[in-house]
Amino acid sequence: MSVKRKNCLVFLSALLFSSLSLSSENKTILNIGDSRLIIYADLDAYDLGKAAIMGWVKKSARIVADYYGKFPVSEAGLVLDDYDGSGVRTGRAYGQPVLQIIVEIGNQVTQQQLTRDWILVHELIHLAFPDIPDQHHWLEEGLPTYIESIARVQAGDLDERFIWKGFMRGMPKGLPLAGDKGLDNTPTWGRTYWGGALFCLVADMEIRQQTRYKMGLQDAMRAVMESGLTLDKTATIDEVIEIADSHTGTTVMRDLYERMKDAPAHVNLNVMWDELGLIYDDETGVVNIDDSAPLSKIRQSILASKLTSSKS
Repeated sequence: MSVKRKNCLVFLSALLFSSLSLSSENKTILNIGDSRLIIYADLDAYDLGKAAIMGWVKKSARIVADYYGKFPVSEAGLVLDDYDGSGVRTGRAYGQPVLQIIVEIGNQVTQQQLTRDWILVHELIHLAFPDIPDQHHWLEEGLPTYIESIARVQAGDLDERFIWKGFMRGMPKGLPLAGDKGLDNTPTWGRTYWGGALFCLVADMEIRQQTRYKMGLQDAMRAVMESGLTLDKTATIDEVIEIADSHTGTTVMRDLYERMKDAPAHVNLNVMWDELGLIYDDETGVVNIDDSAPLSKIRQSILASKLTSSKS
């Protein structure tokens, strides 16, 4: 859902001017551990009231902080852009000129819509990763597409079967089609979001196999964030991969990138789902779990929560 920062500075500047000129009564500070999320919003505009909106923001920020061990940056702005209607419509994350997220949310949003929302968590995850060249936008978007679901299960916000069903329906959209030239050279919607997410899932599985379940993609991405490579910084994909692989003591990210960057590397999803112990029932639309499957332990370890972040 995010817009690359370098392509929208004029649009961003206008929004920043609008948001930062809000009166102090429309600015709320949320502390998450040692970090601050500065919320610019007319919270009285929402039918649900201030407490419900702030509860949604706090829960989303906590989910991200727990996944990474702490909130990704010391301070960021969150502009809630209200419109007439319901639902959470879209979101964008920016690293420059200041760290800021903009989310469009209807003034008639319901509690059920807030509970189901994934957009804010997705955008907050962007804070934990640097701005890398456009050629690798699939990794910038694939990471939050994948991590958002995992982090919400770890936080008890989603059911395991729900997110695996989403992956089983979404990951095929990320597979290469005829004429594909690899992730770096095929900037379609499917390859960017779901191709990137598929890269993350495969990397997560392979890291866990090679480290005997001691580490996964979560550890690798925490290391990238801890190195200081957050959204307000620029980096190359090689720098990111070097940090990730060094932390896990593997070459998984490098090897997988070399396989997928400029060639239509295929992943047999049907075999992978079977080995993970995931069986989709076409009649009921329910995902059944088989804990006797050969890679069921990997599936379980992906969803196991690490030590949580410091309390707010």
